Amino acid sequence: MDVEHTGRDVLFTLRDFLRANLVNPKDPEMSGDEWIFTARHEHDIQYPMVIVEIQDGTTSYVRDLEEGVMVVPYTLMVRVKVWADNVKHRDQIVDSITYHLLHGDDYFSERGIEMLSLEAKEIEDGKDGSHARTLKVSFEVLVE
Repeated sequence: MDVEHTGRDVLFTLRDFLRANLVNPKDPEMSGDEWIFTARHEHDIQYPMVIVEIQDGTTSYVRDLEEGVMVVPYTLMVRVKVWADNVKHRDQIVDSITYHLLHGDDYFSERGIEMLSLEAKEIEDGKDGSHARTLKVSFEVLVE
């Protein structure tokens, strides 16, 4: 498996994890695929909305001397941006993402992914009255 393919796999795994675990505070019946995306969509903006994007990736090469296999630890930084039309909903979603990521070790480890760090970053207010918060999540995957 190549590094680019691995990056997409991690991105989609995180997106699917969030879709399965988050509840839309504005409409609890709305399915995750209606408001959690891997890229900005061209349709009308609706809030809340979660966008999951690859920010950066780095590799280093390690040879497993016992097995003679080249192993590539791939560290991937993913940005999760939460948009909502009020601060309360934004903060509820951010808190829920944080909780589920900190307790989702089994889900990721079963897929060969290790979460290295989780950091809440900038807060911004949109011109349309929206409120956003960005989380940065670092993952590591071993690619042979």
